[in-house]
Amino acid sequence: QTLVDALHKEVGDSNVKLGTQVLSLACNCDELSASDGWSIFVDSKDASSKELAKNQSFDAVIMTAPLSNVQRMRFTKGGAPFVLDFLPKVDYLPLSLMVTAFKKEDVKRPLEGFGVLIPFKEQQKHGLKTLGTLFSSMMFPDRAPNDQYLFTTFIGGSHNRDLAGAPTAILKQFVTSDLTKLLGVVGQPTFVKHIHWRNAFPLYGHDYDSALEAIGKMESDLPGFFYAGNNKDGLAVGNVIASGSNTADLVISYLESGIKQVS
Repeated sequence: QTLVDALHKEVGDSNVKLGTQVLSLACNCDELSASDGWSIFVDSKDASSKELAKNQSFDAVIMTAPLSNVQRMRFTKGGAPFVLDFLPKVDYLPLSLMVTAFKKEDVKRPLEGFGVLIPFKEQQKHGLKTLGTLFSSMMFPDRAPNDQYLFTTFIGGSHNRDLAGAPTAILKQFVTSDLTKLLGVVGQPTFVKHIHWRNAFPLYGHDYDSALEAIGKMESDLPGFFYAGNNKDGLAVGNVIASGSNTADLVISYLESGIKQVS
């Protein structure tokens, strides 16, 4: 969140439009020329967002939305519909995140490293329900009082889809049970926060290549259109940051090439 807040501050409030749904995107080009810019049409409660869409064109578009959202948008190219019927249906996995805190004296085993990941075979073998836990207060300062540990535990994924949508009270029991087995935790957490994502991340697998090919087709067929984020370049925070940085470089190169052509 600190990183996102810093980026928001750097870009400026006037250039960030939150709570704004993109309805359609128009690539102002033809088959023979590069893009003369993009027009974006939105639905927003923010009047300034609507005015921005009416009065301003954009040199390029970086898309980070899930493909399921993109499929609901209307694209045009040179005034003609650009049909997205080649976009495959992507399976998105649900995920619940449970943040819990325990007194240090109630965690009987030493916290070595920054967390634990639990392969599905280990879940089956030891009767565990969670995907893994990050030792959040060991990774970053000021995440918990000095006498407590803060944990971030993940539940759901491909093998436990239904479990991801369970009530907080049920997930609290599973998390406490797993942390007891893994870390020797005793008693109940002093703090609990539950966040649920119905479509948390795409299911990468043997058939996800078709999704990547479709993304590549959009990028090649729509001048000035670029895709970034966890739908293309991986799920980890490091992957997503690298994706954004690399895509920014591609956009800069694209814009510079357009300037050279004009001059």
